[in-house]
Amino acid sequence: MAGLTNILQLSQRSLMANQAAISTVGHNVANANTDGYSRQRVNLAATTPDQTSYGYLGSGVTVQSIERIRSSFLDTQIRSTNDSLGKAETQQSILSQVETMVNEPSDNGLSAELGDFFNSFQDLANSPEDSSARNVVVQKADLLSQTFQQLSGNLKSLQSNTLSDIKTQLTQINSLTSEISTYNQQIIQANAAGGSPNDLMDQRDLAIQNLSELAKVTVSEDKQGTAQVSIGGIMVTSASGNIPLSETIQGNQVTISDGDAQHGIDVTSGKLGADLEAYNETIPNYLSTIDSLASTLITQVNTLHESGYGLGTPPSTGVDFFTGSSASDIAVNSQLENNSNLVAASKDGSTGDNTIALAISNLQNSKVMNGNSSTMGDAYNSFVTTLGTTIDSANNTQSTQTLVLQQLNEQQSSVAGVSTDEETTNLIQYQRAYQASSEVINVVNTLFQSILDMVQ
Repeated sequence: MAGLTNILQLSQRSLMANQAAISTVGHNVANANTDGYSRQRVNLAATTPDQTSYGYLGSGVTVQSIERIRSSFLDTQIRSTNDSLGKAETQQSILSQVETMVNEPSDNGLSAELGDFFNSFQDLANSPEDSSARNVVVQKADLLSQTFQQLSGNLKSLQSNTLSDIKTQLTQINSLTSEISTYNQQIIQANAAGGSPNDLMDQRDLAIQNLSELAKVTVSEDKQGTAQVSIGGIMVTSASGNIPLSETIQGNQVTISDGDAQHGIDVTSGKLGADLEAYNETIPNYLSTIDSLASTLITQVNTLHESGYGLGTPPSTGVDFFTGSSASDIAVNSQLENNSNLVAASKDGSTGDNTIALAISNLQNSKVMNGNSSTMGDAYNSFVTTLGTTIDSANNTQSTQTLVLQQLNEQQSSVAGVSTDEETTNLIQYQRAYQASSEVINVVNTLFQSILDMVQ
């Protein structure tokens, strides 16, 4: 009887082990399309055999563990590529917006408006006594001023929107680190109770992966299974919880408060790093270039125009052509708007003199920018060319990093992804083993019945 009882226990263990395996297969199939899910595998092991007079007799099978199949090395590579791609995508988005604002080459871009303005003075030089030529000068100057103001205003709006994006990303980072911290606590509790909380680990890894798009992260795991996450060398998630980032921004640093201490975190990668760079460096540099061009134009034109004479008896002189000091406030002097005869063409007020009109027209070819090394047109064209080169670089980086990330995800999928074909094969294998164990139980029941019949 003891022998038959042992066989029943052996078969029961087999039923339970194969039932766990079938359940795991079902779980894998159910999550075949779940983002971040890693396939799981039941590891079976033979139980301790029973010692008999004729040797050791096997006692069945047990579930040793339910293992999560995933490559931590590929996870690290994916996180590293994520922050590079996040930065490239954000840079591309910002630069593309700047490119749209600049709108070059075009008939109504700043380069064309600047050329039309100087050409209008050339036309005035050809007819220095013509009032209609003066009206054209004022009109072209108005268009040029509006183009400067619009470009400056658009860049400042982009900078303001970028700051809003930075604050949104800080909120997202804090939300993700809080989520990771919650998973850490649940994983610690599950580990203490025994077993491996595979699904919780998947969800935590997915949160870390999402975090890596926003900023470059470094991840390590302690003995309790806690994921310790650092940004810029400062730990933001540990066994004790998460430390939120504040909205205090100093250059390319954000601030983190740890008790009474304040720490600056350098963020140079990811979407947040790209936005910080754009807000603190890229857009201000573009604004500075446009302001420098507008300021030089105002100063150079006004210096010549003040010394010249317009029409009238006596002819007007000493009138500024532009007001303002930068791209944001450049405008045509309202006196000229009201009376275009105040536009100066003559150097001495004599009839037919076009010296000032020619001099202002020739500013187009004068090296008055960048330490008198380039013309205004050259300086602006250099700005446009540099912008185009930077956009090409961002596009190339994005394409490259997208391809690298795609390849890494495919490699990880080949390791951790669920193959329904493979799971179907496993299901049939475990099903047959379960059925065979059931048949063993049926045989034992028959043997028990035979023994009972003999007793009766």
